[in-house]
Amino acid sequence: MEDGGQVVSSCEVLLASLCKFVSPEEEDDGRRRRRSLEKNFLVLVAFARSSDGRQKLAEANAIPLLLPLLPEFARSLPSSLQQNQFHLLILLLKLLRNLCAGNGINQDSFLQCKGLETLAWIAHSLLESSPSTRRVLPPPHAAETLQMLLQVVANVAGRGELSHAVVWENFFPAIFGGMAEVLSQKVQEPLCMVLSTCCKGSKKSCMEILSSQGIPIIASILNADMSYGGGSMVARNEWLEMLITHLCLIEEQCFPLLFTELGIPRTTTQHLPQQPEAPLSHKLETKLPSKEQASLLEILCVWIEEDGGKAREETAEGGGDSLTPPRPPLLPMECAGFLVDVIRHAAQCAASDGLCATAFPTNMPVLDVLGLSLSMARIHCAWDKTLTSAKEPNGETITMAAKLASNGLIALMLDMLQALGPPQSARPGVPPEHSTNKSFLHCRERFPTWDPYKGYRRDIVAVIANASYRNFHIQEEVRETDGLYLVLEQCTTDSNNPFLREWGLWAIRNLLEGNPRNQHEFADLEAKASVANPELRDIGISVELNPETGRPRLVNVSNAEGNH
Repeated sequence: MEDGGQVVSSCEVLLASLCKFVSPEEEDDGRRRRRSLEKNFLVLVAFARSSDGRQKLAEANAIPLLLPLLPEFARSLPSSLQQNQFHLLILLLKLLRNLCAGNGINQDSFLQCKGLETLAWIAHSLLESSPSTRRVLPPPHAAETLQMLLQVVANVAGRGELSHAVVWENFFPAIFGGMAEVLSQKVQEPLCMVLSTCCKGSKKSCMEILSSQGIPIIASILNADMSYGGGSMVARNEWLEMLITHLCLIEEQCFPLLFTELGIPRTTTQHLPQQPEAPLSHKLETKLPSKEQASLLEILCVWIEEDGGKAREETAEGGGDSLTPPRPPLLPMECAGFLVDVIRHAAQCAASDGLCATAFPTNMPVLDVLGLSLSMARIHCAWDKTLTSAKEPNGETITMAAKLASNGLIALMLDMLQALGPPQSARPGVPPEHSTNKSFLHCRERFPTWDPYKGYRRDIVAVIANASYRNFHIQEEVRETDGLYLVLEQCTTDSNNPFLREWGLWAIRNLLEGNPRNQHEFADLEAKASVANPELRDIGISVELNPETGRPRLVNVSNAEGNH
């Protein structure tokens, strides 16, 4: 067993032997030399896994000795892409990756010796000379080379602001763009690690990734994520999630910009006035929902629900500073109006195109964006007001649900629900198509009159239910716009909308709680005593006001009639 001094001495000898390497093919005993080099590399890679090993190799000036080998090993790659040509380069990159993992001396040495510039040259050379590594699944050895190269970059970028700037200068946008087209999770994960590290450390990088040069990179990454994930987030890329959530949830106004730019430009926009400084809501109308937008929303929904659950648990357990609870992982308040615009735009696109699918997700961008944006609204409205409240300019406190409502969310939900008409089981004898209500007809012209995907009606009711929870202003808005009976009609079963009845009852419960006017109007519905609902009565259940509490409750019809 060698002691520390002997190990360092052995490593110095190994480094010296490596640096004498010229080219295995020029030696008669090339194969023997290659095996020896591989053995030496494996020893160093293993030694550099520990912090002590990295420090001792830093003291032996490992980085300056190793970096000259990079161009030597990589020089043959453009002319030969055989697996054996990659092996030594991969081993060298693994060693450099380990050396730069949290060791400031090695990271600084890598920067000073222009290591990032060398890696950028290798990446550019490999991407340009090998079309097979782009837009399709690359050979394993090519993917592993790019993976190791990006992991080295990510570890060097961990040094701080200076390293972020050097990475960005050498890799953005061309090399990042080429890497983003490689359909391999091995490549995509470290790529997102580098982008996330740089964007978190630099406001300038955030703005540039959202520019005309950066948006195609994000779009390619989202496309690649769907490609190797089978069309959905089967194999989750957590670094992509961290990049997207940082851009959309931390950086204010980045979500509207990113989402809009990911849309598909319409073939014609003559009917829309061209404005140089048009608001994002106008730009949204000039584009069609895209699969990249759907992927973006899916990432945010999953992240918010999972990370949001953790935040709720911490708050319930009293974790952190109780005076300043942690900011929940939600969209900034300033994005509330834009989210409402996204829902409206997607619903109108679905209506105009006559789209319909049997299940969700649908693999139809318009419908997936519609369903996921409704989920975003439902999730945001479900947050406890103590975690989502913010100060308005006038000093008043407002919750996310209230902010969404002030931007027209509730009116939009009621319009979309009205366009559908009553659920099939609750429809009156006269079909809604024959209604002469001008407002009703206007809604039907703008929004789907059918369920464009399974669960569409339920999703709308769920948004109303969560938004009205202990929110007096939203309760009032629903009543004042004749929405109570509209919501009440949803308290029924519907084969195309699982759990519609449960969400309808939850909505009614929330609309009546603590609101005497709503309770009174509800009591006036259907003979001021009982709310007749054919579907509920068919299964022996009715909705009735509890005379003691003034709240709705489910009662057994047969038992109630037997008591009279």
